[in-house]
Amino acid sequence: MKKIIFDGDPGIDDALAIMLALQSKELQLIGITTVAGNVNVDRGTLNALSILEYLKIENIPVVRGSEKPLYKELETAEFVHGQDGLGNINLPSPKTQPIPQLASEFIINTIKNNPNEVTIVATGPLTNIAKMLTSSPEISNDILELIIMGGAVNIPGNVTSVAEYNIWADAEAAKIVLESDLPITLVPLDVTTSFRLTTANLYEIKKANTPISILISRMLPYYIEINQKLRNIDGCYIHDALAMAYSIDPTLFTTEMMGLEVMVNKNEEYGKLIISKEKPPLKICLKVNSQRFLRFFVDRMIK
Repeated sequence: MKKIIFDGDPGIDDALAIMLALQSKELQLIGITTVAGNVNVDRGTLNALSILEYLKIENIPVVRGSEKPLYKELETAEFVHGQDGLGNINLPSPKTQPIPQLASEFIINTIKNNPNEVTIVATGPLTNIAKMLTSSPEISNDILELIIMGGAVNIPGNVTSVAEYNIWADAEAAKIVLESDLPITLVPLDVTTSFRLTTANLYEIKKANTPISILISRMLPYYIEINQKLRNIDGCYIHDALAMAYSIDPTLFTTEMMGLEVMVNKNEEYGKLIISKEKPPLKICLKVNSQRFLRFFVDRMIK
C-alpha cells in the first residue's frame, strides 16, 4: 500500500482526487496539506475537512498551508469552482480542526519518518512544495515520488495562451520544484484536456447512490455548466484525478523524460514551460488511455 500525502487547493477536481485516493485500496492517504489557489487557503482547508467529515473518514490529518504565492499576488478561481470551491453545495462546517503545524514542516517530518515510502500528489500551486525543498534540500533523497498536476508542454495554457493555472499561480515556486532533482512525474494539460468526464458518466455515478456518488453528483453540475459556458463542451475536465490515478496505475499513461524551464519573467510568458536539455530530466505524461481511465474512475466512484 503506497503512502500518499495530498497537497492541493481543494476545488472540485481536487475533491475528486481526494475521493479517488479514499476509494483505492492501493493507497493509504496519510495527510492532506492545503495551499491557496482555486480558493483561499482557509476555504480550501475547510473543504478538505468537510469532505472527510461528510464521508465519515477519521484519522487523516489536514494541515493548512501557504496562504499566498512566494512573490506574486494571489489570484483565485472561484468563478470556475463556485464561491465555496465545491460547486456551491455548501457542505456543513466541519467540527474538526486542521493540525496546528506548517504544511511544509508536516510534509518534511512525514517523509523523514517514512524514508522512501511517501508519494506526494500535488494538484495546486507548488508553494508548499517549494518551501519544503528550500527548508530541507536533502528531502529529495527520502521522497519516493512527487506527482504534479500542472503545466502545458505541447499545447496552449488554460489561464493564458502559454500557461496552465497551477504553474502560473506561483511560477517562482514551480521553478524551484520543477528544476530541482526531486523524483517528479508531471501530469500536464496535454493529457488532462485530451478527454472529458461526460454527463453520461456523471449519470452512471449518480445512480450508485452512495455517499461519494451523491457528493460528486452535487458538485459536478456547476463545473459542467461552467465548462459548457467557457469552452462549449459537454462534460468537464477532471485534471487532478489523473494525477492521483497515476499513483495507482501508471500504465494508463505514456511518459517521456525531459527537462523543463519555468519562465518567471513578468510578461506574457510568465508560467510557461519550455523544454530544456540543460534542466534535470523529469517524467512527463504526454498521453493517457482515456477510455481505460474513465472506466477506472467511474468504477472507483460507484463501489
